[in-house]
Amino acid sequence: MGRAKLGGVLCAEVVPNSPAASAGLMASSLRGDGSLALGDLITHVDGQPVQQVEDLLSAIEERQVGDTVQLTIDRGCNASRTDYVRVKLVSRDSLQAGR
Repeated sequence: MGRAKLGGVLCAEVVPNSPAASAGLMASSLRGDGSLALGDLITHVDGQPVQQVEDLLSAIEERQVGDTVQLTIDRGCNASRTDYVRVKLVSRDSLQAGR
């Protein structure tokens, strides 16, 4: 019996006070018992499927700073908990300045 393959991009980090954080995206984290709590799995950007990181990057790079994208996510990598969030794109510099 093998592991199920996830179709999408797992959120490993969400920058505090970022548009992604404001939209409610959740990153993977360690629980108190040391086990891994899986974060959100991004499966689509504006309705276009995302299978791997390259798909996500390509979709984002086609847009401009200030654009808003709709992400389809599976909460906690659970396909029965699909949600839709809107995220305004900002520059990497503005994220780093806010840290």
